[in-house]
Amino acid sequence: MNLIKPPLPKVKFSVDEFPLKRELISEMLRVMKENNGIGLAAPQVGIDQPFFVGQVGKDPFVVAEPFLELLNPLLVYGVEGCLSLPGLKVNVPRYTTIRLYGRDENGVEIDWICKGLLARVIQHECDHLQGRLISHYAEGGGNAFSRLGDL
Repeated sequence: MNLIKPPLPKVKFSVDEFPLKRELISEMLRVMKENNGIGLAAPQVGIDQPFFVGQVGKDPFVVAEPFLELLNPLLVYGVEGCLSLPGLKVNVPRYTTIRLYGRDENGVEIDWICKGLLARVIQHECDHLQGRLISHYAEGGGNAFSRLGDL
């Protein structure tokens, strides 16, 4: 499994089948870690499914079919990189506190309150599920919440 070059493929609205294959999740986590990432969306490796993997802190996680709810309207800018655009750094506005609804790799519902770096990673990966990259922000193009209808 390798990272693909942009543009990223559009994803389906829902995952084809739960549970997600362990080998696929393990391989995505390997690619993410080998490239010093903290998140990796399925489209970044050529998979047209709405899920991503990440690791902020000790334990890795999988989120499928995410939906974000804004809990705090405060936007904070932070410099982000992206595995799809090696070497590029962009100052990206992200909401500081969000609620994440979705499913884990087994199809079990997720309902998380996310703050700080975790909130930033979740929003970044949700952008990828819509075919968006950090280069979009360099061109002045909005945030994850303004594009949720694109899914």
